[in-house]
Amino acid sequence: MNNRSVPTATMLPHLVYRNVAEACEWLTRVFGFSEYYRHGQPVSGIQMSMGDAYIMLTDPRERRSESPAKLG
Repeated sequence: MNNRSVPTATMLPHLVYRNVAEACEWLTRVFGFSEYYRHGQPVSGIQMSMGDAYIMLTDPRERRSESPAKLG
């Protein structure tokens, strides 16, 4: 199965943020990431890139992922 969003040999870490849109803005301003695509209404995920590096921002989801801030 081909992954159309990033090359198949690329690791795509998922980072959990309570506000994905604000996190995207901050990562763009502070580190120079670029938004690749976003999904959800309201937005629940954003894939970002910087050079050959990719990250996925996601919102907390019960039983699947939680933000470090909530976990303590």
